[in-house]
Amino acid sequence: MDARLEQRRALLRSVQACLKALLASTDRSQETVFENSVHLDRFCPALEKALRSGFRESKKKALFGGPKDFWNYISNIERIDQRGSQTVANVRGLSQIKTPKGKGRAWIRCVLVERSLESQLKRLTSQKLLTDEWYEPWSILREEENDMLLAYLASLNLIDFSLCLKDIDFDNLPDDLGPPEDVRQQLVQKQLEQRERQISEFQDTLERQQSTISLAEQQNLATNQQ
Repeated sequence: MDARLEQRRALLRSVQACLKALLASTDRSQETVFENSVHLDRFCPALEKALRSGFRESKKKALFGGPKDFWNYISNIERIDQRGSQTVANVRGLSQIKTPKGKGRAWIRCVLVERSLESQLKRLTSQKLLTDEWYEPWSILREEENDMLLAYLASLNLIDFSLCLKDIDFDNLPDDLGPPEDVRQQLVQKQLEQRERQISEFQDTLERQQSTISLAEQQNLATNQQ
């Protein structure tokens, strides 16, 4: 079997396996996927790798300078699709993200929330000249595997996603989460951080309420003394 064909199919198998686990998790636990989902943390890097299959990063960098990633291809949707244009604008509005890689990761989460991942990617890949410009002939997005990828992604329209975009360092997320033990450790850490944020927010709210009560008591006391 051709090495590049096997590589494409391996990437698709990875996306499919992560997608099945993500779908199964919503059947077992809850209908909405949140940011602390370990299955989301596995799916997103798998999809990123598929979108980087055959990406002409070195050629584009030589022509235009600076790092390039699939975001530089994805962002072209603002010229051909109104909904996609708004998604791109939302990603660009996240000022903490500086790199194309980080913007691409944020875009994936945006379109998951919007339930438009499959439709936007389908709209892009239907633009043959554009896709040929950014991807090698043997890439997933230019081969028949693209139809398989889009079919997989269509099932995500069945899931509700509630994801955080403002408090994540997308530029420095790991490209691979590693073995399951590391994933579990990362999940526990994320849950602890989330609990700490909730406690901090509760304490801030309580302090504001106490301050308001104290001020009201002082005002009542002053009124009574008059």
